[in-house]
Amino acid sequence: MLRRCRFAALLFVFGLPFFPVRGDGTTISPAFLEVGPRESVGIIACIHVIGFGDIVHGRAPLTNSAPDVIALEPDRSPGACGYVVTGINPGTAFLLRGGAVAVTVVVTPCQDFPRVGAPQRFIKATVGQLVEMRPNPETSTPFVAQYAWYEGALGDRTHPIAGWFNAFRIFTVPEAKQYRFWVEIAESCGTKGVEYVIDATEIARRRAVRR
Repeated sequence: MLRRCRFAALLFVFGLPFFPVRGDGTTISPAFLEVGPRESVGIIACIHVIGFGDIVHGRAPLTNSAPDVIALEPDRSPGACGYVVTGINPGTAFLLRGGAVAVTVVVTPCQDFPRVGAPQRFIKATVGQLVEMRPNPETSTPFVAQYAWYEGALGDRTHPIAGWFNAFRIFTVPEAKQYRFWVEIAESCGTKGVEYVIDATEIARRRAVRR
C-alpha cells in the first residue's frame, strides 16, 4: 500500500504552482500527514531555483524527530526528490528542516481495524433478481483499502472473481440454488473476510382465479 509521490517529476516539469514554496526555494508538501502502522506514504521535499522554469536542485534535508514512531527514507523513484514515510508505532513525529517544523506526522493505532459493519450476509432472492453485497467496512485508511472477491465459502481462494476490486458486488441470480461469495478487505492494519450466502428460488407463479 505504498503511495509514492511518483507524480512529482511531472509536476516539476510544468512548474510548481500547486505546492507551497518557501522563500528559500524549498517545496514541502503536505504539512500534516496521517498514516497507520506499516503504511507508507510519499511526501514532497525539494529544493529548486525560483524562476527560469523552477528547476529542481535537489532533495531538501529532513530530520526525523521520532524514529521509533516513523521511518524516513529518500524516495528513489525516477525523478522524485521527496521521501517515503512509514508508520511504525502510534504517536506523533516532526520532520524538521533547519530547526523549523516542516511536516507533522501522526501514526494512528490499528486497534481492531478493519472493522465490518452489520451487512446482510444471508440473503433470500428469486431468479433474475439483482443482489447487492456491501460489507460497509470501517478501515483506518479508507482510501487505500483493497478488496478481493471470491466465489465459494469463506477462505476458499480457488475461484477469484477477476477484475472486481470494488467495496461492493452486484450479482444477478441466474438459477434457483444456493450461492456463496466472500470478500477479503485488506489495509495497513490487517485483513478481514466477509461471507455471503444467497438462497435463490424460482419466481412464484400466480394461480388463475376461477369465477
